[in-house]
Amino acid sequence: MTIQEMHIAVNLGVQKIASFQSDNLLPQEIDQELNTAMDKFIKRRYYPLGNKYRTGFEQSQKRIDDLRNLVVNSRLTSYFHRESVGNGEFFIERASLPQDYLFLVNGLTEIRYYCGGAITVSPSTETKVYFSISLAPPISGYVLKTIRYYDPSAPTTIGGDFISNSNGIDYDYYSNPNNYSVGVVPVDSQQDVGVTSGYEETPTVDSNTLLLSIPSTTYVANGWIAIWMNPLTEDETSVSYSNPITRTFTKRDAPSYAIKRVPIKYVQHDDILALLLDPFNTTTHKYPKYTIQENFVDIYSDNSFIPIFVEITYIRHPKRLNHSQGVGCELPEHTHQEIVELGVKSILETIESPRYNSQSREVLESE
Repeated sequence: MTIQEMHIAVNLGVQKIASFQSDNLLPQEIDQELNTAMDKFIKRRYYPLGNKYRTGFEQSQKRIDDLRNLVVNSRLTSYFHRESVGNGEFFIERASLPQDYLFLVNGLTEIRYYCGGAITVSPSTETKVYFSISLAPPISGYVLKTIRYYDPSAPTTIGGDFISNSNGIDYDYYSNPNNYSVGVVPVDSQQDVGVTSGYEETPTVDSNTLLLSIPSTTYVANGWIAIWMNPLTEDETSVSYSNPITRTFTKRDAPSYAIKRVPIKYVQHDDILALLLDPFNTTTHKYPKYTIQENFVDIYSDNSFIPIFVEITYIRHPKRLNHSQGVGCELPEHTHQEIVELGVKSILETIESPRYNSQSREVLESE
């Protein structure tokens, strides 16, 4: 179904074919219900206890086909985070999760390994520059339209746009690195290195800040500007920013040793320290242990190997349905009617007779 056909199907389900028993639904209201229904559909297909069959993702052919369009791979660079327990015995290499990450399916790591004892490490440093934009509109109802930078050679002259969209920059638009210029990329988080006064570190402040990474301070040394627009009148207002955030990271590597690809095993945070000190269950080059916190995957290693990359297979966030922009559902065609039915049921219950029991059942199915 296209997004237009899904809207027609929702209206047919709610109105019972030209009966007009309910008030007309705005396209934005239908979009909201369909997006909520799509989120429920994905979570129920992924989580085993979210359905009557108690089957999770990839435990039946139907469920494999339901979510196959959202299963993707990503290769993540890992940086040295800190030593774990011991003194030079255990280390943590940290990799940032992708911008569109939703649920993890599996993972492996590429390591440098030496079977003869402690590996010889060749550390290097890398500096990254970040700047942020508040996604809270300066005037109620305004939408973010453009983020601009000053000309490096003329500090008071606008040099160009980091990103711009005449229809407004929503999540799907600003989370796509292809929509940016001059090497800017969106990130959900940055490494916890040092402390910056007045700036909350990972995850992004209240989930309402757009954090961007840029190759150097050249384009932000003079500040940057966010242009906001009234979508009805096209009136504009601007917000100025300055003071980019600079972080220095350490990348541990051992180029003289061969690369080995091995699976990783998840360990709960309350168990990881005890397991590292247990010689029968500690992290090893054959099966490194890992944990997840904030927007990071933390790989635990000993002094015989170094994780240099992490490769994960995961379920990504789908694009949000949007009737006005013609953005349809990314899930396979056979799931569209199921999503419409979920949306129709939600609308009917809200309009006709909200019931405590059915709402409670929805809550239980989410866990």
